[in-house]
Amino acid sequence: MRIFLAMIFFYSYFPANAENFYTGKELLKHCENCIHSANVSSVSACAYCISNISIMHDLFVDWDYMEPKWCLAPEVTFKELTKKIMTFIYENPDSLRQYSTSLVANSLAKNYPCKK
Repeated sequence: MRIFLAMIFFYSYFPANAENFYTGKELLKHCENCIHSANVSSVSACAYCISNISIMHDLFVDWDYMEPKWCLAPEVTFKELTKKIMTFIYENPDSLRQYSTSLVANSLAKNYPCKK
């Protein structure tokens, strides 16, 4: 029941539209625009993608539906996350055709592993 409620919450709060799903190439462009801007806003496409993936991960971990795939320290900034994700895309050219959701999750798992 909790997963059903989370899905309702997620889809009502963050409406899913076709234009909200980016490929790696599109995400890279949005993140470059965001990182080089003097005004980094939480409504940018890059921030929107990163925060949504992180929120869903944390919800599923909190509800014991999965083990944590990454662990972010409180001092990690959005700018650092963005740079790490951009680096991950540059280092993995095949990722340019993958969906941004997978890219963000894979980058966070690689760059911020949980200590065992």
